[in-house]
Amino acid sequence: MTDILQRAKAAARRAIDVLDRPVAIANVSGALPLQVRSGEIEFRNVTFRYGCGPLVLDRVSFRVAPGELVAIAGTSGVGKTTLVNLVARFFDPIAGKIFVDGQDIRHVTLDSLRLAIGMVLQETYLFNATIRENLCYARPDATFEEVQAAARRAHADAFIRTLPQGYETIVGERGVKLSGGQKQRLSIARVFLHDPQILMLDEPTSSVEPEIEALIQASLEELSASRTTLVVTHRVALLRRAQRILFLRHGRIEADGDHEMLLLTSSAYGAAYDFWEAAERQERSMMSPSFL
Repeated sequence: MTDILQRAKAAARRAIDVLDRPVAIANVSGALPLQVRSGEIEFRNVTFRYGCGPLVLDRVSFRVAPGELVAIAGTSGVGKTTLVNLVARFFDPIAGKIFVDGQDIRHVTLDSLRLAIGMVLQETYLFNATIRENLCYARPDATFEEVQAAARRAHADAFIRTLPQGYETIVGERGVKLSGGQKQRLSIARVFLHDPQILMLDEPTSSVEPEIEALIQASLEELSASRTTLVVTHRVALLRRAQRILFLRHGRIEADGDHEMLLLTSSAYGAAYDFWEAAERQERSMMSPSFL
């Protein structure tokens, strides 16, 4: 018992140390609520590094029109996820500015900025609670009918109904009782319920079963309709469907255009795309009955 108390005491000290650290990202004096109109996003000469490390993004500039679906592509470590995280102000750039509907995001309140954004990440976070409670995290006042409607739009209602307690099924910490595809569909349902103007998707189909990917892509297609969407991806279907692709290399935008244009104008994108396409073919062949 003494040993347990000593370990608990040490753990409590570490937790208090973390909680006492100053918050790096906070509202500036005089910050105003974000006025979301159309969901336009603009980067102006944005530069970013982590701590004293090398530059991750170097003078990046682009504009995403309202309702546009833009894919962020590139090899590992080029700053794709960083770019998305900067829009939500999980970090601040060391130079340059980011605007949403013409408003500098450093001058709006964090709550209003993040409420305007819906995020679907590669790793879905679910609480050790019921499916209904996890979905209502997006909108605590949602009715059960609204929760069901969001689940149907995310192609999640059918599998939820097969579970022992349906929407009252406890999913376990981080959704441990569910498959990757089921967790991802719940994440998408949560965004449907939230109904934001801006979407940030970070590799939303890369960690799911191949046979479920088509269902998730159908959900994402409906979810992104008429919303401004940034999607970090190397999946062939999403790249082909994007209205524009920003291809990052060495922290800069090397190519900007739709899939067909980049195949014609960017040898680096063409090589990366060929690699991603080959990897998907191999993935599908490994799931074929002959392989099994």
